[in-house]
Amino acid sequence: MRQARTKSVDPAVQRKIGEQAQARTLLLVLVCLFLGLAAGTYWYYRATNRNLTTVGETGSSLSESTKAVLKTNRNLTAVGEARSSLSESTTQTNAVVVEEIRRMIPNFDTVSLSEGKELLHAATMKELSETDEETQRRLQEAIQRVVEVQSRDGSVEEFQAAAKQLKQAHNDRPEKHKQVLARGEAQIQVWEQIKSK
Repeated sequence: MRQARTKSVDPAVQRKIGEQAQARTLLLVLVCLFLGLAAGTYWYYRATNRNLTTVGETGSSLSESTKAVLKTNRNLTAVGEARSSLSESTTQTNAVVVEEIRRMIPNFDTVSLSEGKELLHAATMKELSETDEETQRRLQEAIQRVVEVQSRDGSVEEFQAAAKQLKQAHNDRPEKHKQVLARGEAQIQVWEQIKSK
């Protein structure tokens, strides 16, 4: 009876192959995550910019880009979440918010309630856009780092560190959005309080 020959593989080679497989699998998961994020962003952009023509019917003297920003802001559902997360403002916090508003609206005393609200909405949307750009930049850098580690057959620890950086960049986005929206909502509430006096 003949015995079948078994081919022995060096454990170091086997371990390296296993590490490469793990790295490729993690890279595939990260790419899918990024594509999902991109598709979600595109879907959200399309959904919020569907009916921008109704904003122009207000008759105000705002530019088209400002009207688009204001329309997008009105469609954000996250504002409701930000509003519910606001706690009772203290006098000191209100003073800080008033100073922020004074910096955003130079002619503070002559601006009407509605004009001020539109300016504050526009400022919030601008800050939200800048936050998105920063988050997108950080995501691109993290993905580039993952690809770099993968392409040069870096160690598992390097790959895990790069993947952790990518995950952190991805997870920071919603929290930063909530912070920006909460600050914008607080500014509008303080503006309404100031103008109601």
